[in-house]
Amino acid sequence: MAAPRIAGNPQSFRVRFEFVAALTTYGAVYLGFAVFSFTPAYRTREVAVSEVPRLLASSVVMNLLLFVVTASVIMLLFRLRFARLTFARHRVLSWVVALAGGLVAMYLINLVMSSLAAPLLPREPMDPSVQAVFQFFQPASRALMLAPPVMFLTAGFPEEFFRAYVLSFAVRGRSARLAGYALLATSLFFAIGHIYQGAVAAVVLFPIGLFLGWFYLKRKNLWELVFLHTLYDSVVFILAASFGVTPS
Repeated sequence: MAAPRIAGNPQSFRVRFEFVAALTTYGAVYLGFAVFSFTPAYRTREVAVSEVPRLLASSVVMNLLLFVVTASVIMLLFRLRFARLTFARHRVLSWVVALAGGLVAMYLINLVMSSLAAPLLPREPMDPSVQAVFQFFQPASRALMLAPPVMFLTAGFPEEFFRAYVLSFAVRGRSARLAGYALLATSLFFAIGHIYQGAVAAVVLFPIGLFLGWFYLKRKNLWELVFLHTLYDSVVFILAASFGVTPS
């Protein structure tokens, strides 16, 4: 059966309503993160390395609830009748090439955008929780062992599950306009939600969000998107631990 189109479909109102509900909730989660990061209690806190396991565990639970459970509830409310997460089949070599190419592209985006943004934006101290996590993932052997599963549970799977859900409307509806709107909106919310990492990080994460969204629209496979995000975050911690550097 052909996928339903956004325009001209008898259920187009329901489809639009589901899309608005999904995107609004997606944005509310990230805007909530941003607002919380500006509260005095958050900005003045101190985080010890010994607290990191507890913080990571709470982050896993919170992100699974906010991203995965929330998105699943919305999908169930609409009885999964339109939006579908896609799992296009690709050969193993295609997976490897796509992930390797995506990883290189994301690091180039990071390098270029941070180089452009850093001289123009105020230099801020690293978020205490992020700094503590970098310290926790040392030495490199610990980062190599722990970073991939932790990043999968805290960021890769939860964040990309919800992003893919919002973008799936464009995939199923075959609408270039909807794809562009969803891509811009999800990337903007994604960047704003990480403002706690600093203004430069937020600027860098907007094009990275665009790339992640484009990657899903191009490959149409949720797991590839999840693994790319997980791989990117993991390599950051592994390289930092390997070279004794704490990126700012």
